[in-house]
Amino acid sequence: MKIGVYIFAITFALSAVLGCEGTSNDSSELYEYLPEGTTLVYKISQEDATKLALKTLFSEFENNRLLSNTENSKFNAAFISSPIIEQIGETNESILAFSNNESETPNAIFITKQPRTQIILDSIKDKKVETLRFDDNEVTKLTVSGKETFYTAIDSTMIVSTSLNSIKNSISKKVFKDSTFQKLIAIPSKKVVTVLKKNNKKNAWTSLHISQDETSIQASGVLIERDSIKPLLSHFKNQVPQELTLTSIIPNDTKSVTIFTYSDAELLLDNLRKFNKDSTKVASGIAELFNEIGHINWQGNSFVFAKSIDAQIALENLQPQISEVKEFRNTTIYNFNSPSFFKTKFNPIVKFENVDFMFEVNGYFIFCPSEISAENMSTAIMSDAVLSKSATFKDIASNLTRSISYCEIATDEDVAKMTNGLLGNSGEETDFKKVNGYDLAIEQYTFENNFAHVNFVTDETSNDASSIVGVSVPNSFKISEAILGNPIYFEVRGNRKKNIAFQDIKNTLRGYSITGEVSWSKKLDNPILGDIQEVDVNRNGKKQLAFVTKNKMYVVDENGKDVAPFPISYKDQITQPLAVFDYDNSRKYRFIIIQDNEVIMLDGDGKSVKGFTFKKAKSEIIATPQHIRLGNKDYLLFQEKSGKINILSRTGKERIKISETFKLNGRPIQKDGDQFVLITADNEEKIISQSGKVTTKKPNVETDYSYKIDARMKVSLNDNLLRMNGKLVELPFGIYTKPNLFYFNKTGYVTVTETQENKVYLYTSNGTLVNGFPVYGTSSATLTDVSKSKSLQLLVKGDEKELLSYTIN
Repeated sequence: MKIGVYIFAITFALSAVLGCEGTSNDSSELYEYLPEGTTLVYKISQEDATKLALKTLFSEFENNRLLSNTENSKFNAAFISSPIIEQIGETNESILAFSNNESETPNAIFITKQPRTQIILDSIKDKKVETLRFDDNEVTKLTVSGKETFYTAIDSTMIVSTSLNSIKNSISKKVFKDSTFQKLIAIPSKKVVTVLKKNNKKNAWTSLHISQDETSIQASGVLIERDSIKPLLSHFKNQVPQELTLTSIIPNDTKSVTIFTYSDAELLLDNLRKFNKDSTKVASGIAELFNEIGHINWQGNSFVFAKSIDAQIALENLQPQISEVKEFRNTTIYNFNSPSFFKTKFNPIVKFENVDFMFEVNGYFIFCPSEISAENMSTAIMSDAVLSKSATFKDIASNLTRSISYCEIATDEDVAKMTNGLLGNSGEETDFKKVNGYDLAIEQYTFENNFAHVNFVTDETSNDASSIVGVSVPNSFKISEAILGNPIYFEVRGNRKKNIAFQDIKNTLRGYSITGEVSWSKKLDNPILGDIQEVDVNRNGKKQLAFVTKNKMYVVDENGKDVAPFPISYKDQITQPLAVFDYDNSRKYRFIIIQDNEVIMLDGDGKSVKGFTFKKAKSEIIATPQHIRLGNKDYLLFQEKSGKINILSRTGKERIKISETFKLNGRPIQKDGDQFVLITADNEEKIISQSGKVTTKKPNVETDYSYKIDARMKVSLNDNLLRMNGKLVELPFGIYTKPNLFYFNKTGYVTVTETQENKVYLYTSNGTLVNGFPVYGTSSATLTDVSKSKSLQLLVKGDEKELLSYTIN
């Protein structure tokens, strides 16, 4: 049933039963036998559905800990699968209830119409059967494997319980009396299971109809407060529910969220003042600037998010309360001079103080406890790693109500806690843990007249290990100096654990752990040319970093120490980044150093390779030399300023003779099948065969056209048109870095960064944007699989003194 239709049906039903005592139906008759202290009732509404409902709802969910299954609970799967309940045949409505009248441990009682067939105990093994009498009623006590179950029949009603006292109370009419509960149980339901739950925190009863499928639990119904003391409902009386929007800006790894909306700030604050027994009436002030407020628990800190009605007017009115502190990535961070405002005004909904800083993003005002928390929250929001873009939220979004009065959002272990708070036993002694597969639950309240519509949904995350479900808020690594070049991941200790390396503006090479801790630093003579290369010169699984500056070639180990005989110094200037060839993937490296038109080839020990004869080109070499293998043949490629391309063998002899010269600009030559492909400076596509034949194509492309091919993927970027293996993706207009290609778990990935809006895009090779992207970043991005986990990690620059590391789950 659609949410809107359902709300209409509930409203209509409530209008018929609210205020009408003694409504007669099967449920109300069964209700007459509930024992005192009843706090939780499951109403099963369909014929012959009792066993199915009980087994699927309780046995399955309790095993998953979505409904609590503590060791000290008398109710467990044994009660559900007891031979008494197993033998119950066709029945109309049934009630399963819990009471706390005897102890803190809930007692279970099951009430239904007398079954048409007699309960037979003869076939039960290892049983003990006793017959007890109480007030002329016969009670059977069945003990199986130490578990006691009691049952009796009163007129045409059958009662089964874990407690003899509960049976006695039902017989002697020491039963549960609650007018609010009686109204709710009279509401008809087309669902198999309805949960009626006493909520002491909200001083209310809820009636929720459960819908269940293979991956999700949904519950919709109503909340009615029990008496004149109304700690939740009265706050929102006569308020018009507002649209829920804060999920579009809240970080997706938020621990917990409470959101409320209002249309009349003065009325809401007046209601709260009365509740707090505060006789001092004060002006609503800046509360009138907002209509949606969220209390957010994130990374151990509490934040207030407030959606403005008009951002410019709000900022103007806040001026007396704020003072500018700094600019952070084009966002102004302010001191907020009324840190206790939200607690003072919105207690008990908002209960914490000390929001001393503030910034604004797209009409949302975020109040933070510290300057660093403001920076971190700004980074999270700018990275767009927000709740509404998470895969789990998208799965449940269609089942959420658009406008709300009050909303709670839970993640991780709080999912089970929230589920129990609404649908099950939720004693304080329960030690809730994260339920595998359930990462998010949302509980919504929309108030109307003297009751509230309730909507609850949680969804099981996909178990497909290959699926990408979202990107985390990034770890931010603050660096003391501006970063030069692109940072890289490199492997340490031969166990696939990754560290990070980069150079700063003072020519210090730095090593960082994956968590942002400084591992080592090494002062260099000059900036590194091009990218740092990862090698294993000792062929023992321990990786090193190889690179050149304008006068030296370095190889350093994972701790930043020089590997002998490196570094090697040169009098003449090195003019191109280091090329590293590993012909047979045997780690017998060849390092190629370029000095203008001269070529130096070294082996892994730093010695000159005497068998390589190509010592000098006829003109300046303008690109990093390349090694490409076609079939079983190796080709070494050197591009010259004159337009000549030298295609050589391992020994440096000419392997392919090309008579034509080209307009070269240093773009790498690509391998495409059994041919070479080159994009010239005037964007002509030159296809070179192994016989030296040149074919020219003139694609209709822009000047910043880029093209990458490897054995599994062909990627091109023409202005804002990204093609991956023939799949076309139209990116927003902007200026993009060249695509980078990566492979993990048999899946190809492509990264590009838009350098004006500073957005990093991550696509799979089939053209699908990974969930949670784009994220914030200012440079070309690199991707790796971290350690032995199934998650990926993306590394990119933030500001000039910052690295951002995103985890992709």
